[in-house]
Amino acid sequence: MPEDRRRFERAKFPIVVRWRCLTTFAEGDASLPDLAEDISAGGVCLVLYDALKVGDEIELQFSLLGKGNIQTKARVVWVRQAQMFSGDYRMVKYYAGLEFIEMSQKDKEFINQIIARLKRNPEQAQA
Repeated sequence: MPEDRRRFERAKFPIVVRWRCLTTFAEGDASLPDLAEDISAGGVCLVLYDALKVGDEIELQFSLLGKGNIQTKARVVWVRQAQMFSGDYRMVKYYAGLEFIEMSQKDKEFINQIIARLKRNPEQAQA
């Protein structure tokens, strides 16, 4: 059985994320916000339509369940490409694992509170 190397409890729920790459100065398209697929107090998995590179530093802004406004910096630790097909249409998207590198203890505690709440009441993740 593979060992789970995660140090933080993680919750799967969609989060709208605004981001800007501090390495390449690329940024998410404001008209098509990117989503985070899951989150923990240690990092987040983004679903992107633009590729990032391992090691890129990212500035992120998001809220959780409509509460709080978290701004932090993160580092890309892995990237995976996925292709989606619909008839003749092909779209490429990327999954990027980001590790938070500058986050206040208050924000980490807030994320842990939201994760605990979602574990107790999963239907809130759909709201």
